[in-house]
Amino acid sequence: MELEGSRPLLLFLLFPNPVLILLKDASKHLKRALAETNQPSPISTIRPPD
Repeated sequence: MELEGSRPLLLFLLFPNPVLILLKDASKHLKRALAETNQPSPISTIRPPD
């Protein structure tokens, strides 16, 4: 009977999950947005630090 409970987990692990793909895509966008907001201004990147 324990096998019955683990079957959904096996299916979840074996097959590509649309939710997982969406999460991965969302995290990619989030990382890009964070990188853009955390970037220093272009002037400070062009000028070498003192």
